Amino acid sequence: MFQKEVKIFLGMMLIFGVMMPEIGQAQTLKGQVFNKETNNPIAYASVYLIELSTGTLADSAGFFSISNFPSSPTSVKISAIGFGTFTTTITYNSTEVYTFYLEPKHVHLDEVVVSTPFGKLQGENVTNVESIRLNELNRIPTLSLSEAIANIPGVYQSSLGNGIGRPVIRGLSGTRVVTYLNGLRIENQQWGDDHGMGVTDIGVGAVEVIKGPASLLYGSDALGGVMYFVNQPYAKLNRAEGYYHTKIESNTLGSTNELGLKWNTNGLKFNVFLGHTFHGDFMMANGNRVNDSRFSSSTGKISIGYNKKNWVGNLHYAFLNSYIGIPGHSHDDSLYAELFYSDKPAWLKKLPYQFITNNYVSLENKFFFEKSQLDFVVGNTTNHLREFEEKVTIPGMDLTLNNSIYNLKWRRDLGKKLQMILGSQGMYQLNNNNPKAEEELIPNSFSADAGIYGLLQLELNSLTFQAGARYDARKIKTESAFNGFDLFDKIYQSYNYSAGFAYQADSLVFRLNISSGFRAPHTSELLANGVHHGTFRYTIGDPNLKTENAVQADFSVGVHYDHLEITFNPFFNQIQNYIYLEPSDTIIDSYQVYRYSQLSKAQLFGGDFSIHAHPHFAHWLHLQSSFSYIYAQDENGNALPLIPQNRINTQVKIEFESDRKFRITDLVIQHSIYFDQNRIGSFETSTSAYNLLHAGLNMQIETKGQPLLLNVGVKNLLNENYIDHLSRLKQIGLMMPGINFYVGLKYNFEKRLKTKNQ
Repeated sequence: MFQKEVKIFLGMMLIFGVMMPEIGQAQTLKGQVFNKETNNPIAYASVYLIELSTGTLADSAGFFSISNFPSSPTSVKISAIGFGTFTTTITYNSTEVYTFYLEPKHVHLDEVVVSTPFGKLQGENVTNVESIRLNELNRIPTLSLSEAIANIPGVYQSSLGNGIGRPVIRGLSGTRVVTYLNGLRIENQQWGDDHGMGVTDIGVGAVEVIKGPASLLYGSDALGGVMYFVNQPYAKLNRAEGYYHTKIESNTLGSTNELGLKWNTNGLKFNVFLGHTFHGDFMMANGNRVNDSRFSSSTGKISIGYNKKNWVGNLHYAFLNSYIGIPGHSHDDSLYAELFYSDKPAWLKKLPYQFITNNYVSLENKFFFEKSQLDFVVGNTTNHLREFEEKVTIPGMDLTLNNSIYNLKWRRDLGKKLQMILGSQGMYQLNNNNPKAEEELIPNSFSADAGIYGLLQLELNSLTFQAGARYDARKIKTESAFNGFDLFDKIYQSYNYSAGFAYQADSLVFRLNISSGFRAPHTSELLANGVHHGTFRYTIGDPNLKTENAVQADFSVGVHYDHLEITFNPFFNQIQNYIYLEPSDTIIDSYQVYRYSQLSKAQLFGGDFSIHAHPHFAHWLHLQSSFSYIYAQDENGNALPLIPQNRINTQVKIEFESDRKFRITDLVIQHSIYFDQNRIGSFETSTSAYNLLHAGLNMQIETKGQPLLLNVGVKNLLNENYIDHLSRLKQIGLMMPGINFYVGLKYNFEKRLKTKNQ
């Protein structure tokens, strides 16, 4: 399998080289950045080219120059600490020296999002998108990427110990949430409760979250939302950059190590990231460890980019190999917490466990014309999942999922105020079982997706209007009859739409959007017929399930001042033909039988309220707090299962100023309140409220080059004995990790590269 993936990667490299145009004469953009209030230059401002994923720094007088600048319209983002972000589109003019003016800001850091088609700032988007840099989410370091994104308002994590976690957006997860990495859709058997997300934080720079139906842009399955991960940008122009990061944790007696290398010269860019994570069984607050909660992973990523005049190309490859223990997994008839207790730390492989190998490769091309832009992405992902339950020689389950995609998007300016996008997306999946495995939970099958869409955007001063429509079809066909079910061959079709507007004034952002989405049933819901030990139940599917269809109204209003930012974002999401698991009184092989069924209607509503304060009289203080509320019911008012607890998440950051070689830069305190969850489904139990308190101290040690960054802290400072409502270990009474001390060290390095003109 690995040799096959290497051949695919080398083939994509060959295509990339053939498509690369000949090097022509470089074009150099020159400019200067100023403070809009004082008209003084801003030293060391960051100049970032969005389409090229790279940029440069201004000098001490605010001057900068960028060679190999495209001759077509290009989006430029200017930012500096203490100033608001400014974006504009520039058409190259060799005789002009461009000037940019930034407004002083202390709170509002508006990010350009790439998960929406027009590449606007958050506040200018009609679709509500949360865009957050990963280093902001990791002020208090997390064990996994899924744990980090659970700090975003409205986003939670469904977990099975520390090693398995997947996102939950406004109460929806699994196949209802689509994951993207640099424009490549990630497929990794997310139908299973004991299957993780398939993406680590190594090399990831930011995450963008679309909450709610997003089928207009992303097709089938984007019913609950989209997690869009963006790799770290390339190095600044004519520079080599890199870092080494290591971290150890006391609770799991584990470590994480990461190395990043970047290179950018004469339009050719390289990023390479390598990482390894190794953790033992975690310890609960009562002092016992959860047996077989250990996990480890090895990750490698490489990106190669090239730009010249009217073309930008990026080739991405990522490899992830994971060993994951499965805590709480048992073939015994009776399950209870003490059965999985251990009083000694352990790291070595022990049954049951999973081996997962992921390979992701994508080729991205952007072509720029006078009034239009054409984006074309092709890619392939493979997910090889082997689960060993009772034998180390014969897997209990052995599945290979191969997924190929294309994404074609043409953007055209119809005038200064009107823009149009036409697009097409396709996906072809093959899911195969190894015949030597002991069991098959889902059949050998293939599915094919095809979709076309159109989108219009009109900008009138402070108002932006957007509307679009889309048609999709998905064909699912099994290889043969499966576990008592006949050969399955069916096509699911859906029409979807999105419409809304955004109003942006000096201190006010008002946004309203109505969007629809759909999800075709998965083969696990259609044709399952057997025991899934990871979920402690016997599951039976229904081949007559219909397509889920959702409509969401999403409203948000934000008030942004120099020292205060307040955002209120309510939503209402109604889903027809909602698919759910219904428990029965039948017992097969000592397991209770659950059947997939459908509700005619399900409703989810609630919202997020956020505040970020940075008082003028205390510039050293940052206060961020959010409240997330979700209420879910069926057409009869009964609670839907697996709805997360309402939550208040607060973070206080205290900054320190010092010119010492060893200095404390900031202190971060994070407090989370998870409220009681008493509105539960028929097979759930209620969950008690709990509080979590974390604290971290970040420091710098000056060296001859870049400073050495040191961070120490403690998570679950009060050693709270708690269990999360979305923990898959909840039903057998296994608690979450107790107190955890951590120490991290990071060293950044940078070197200016010589060019032909130097």
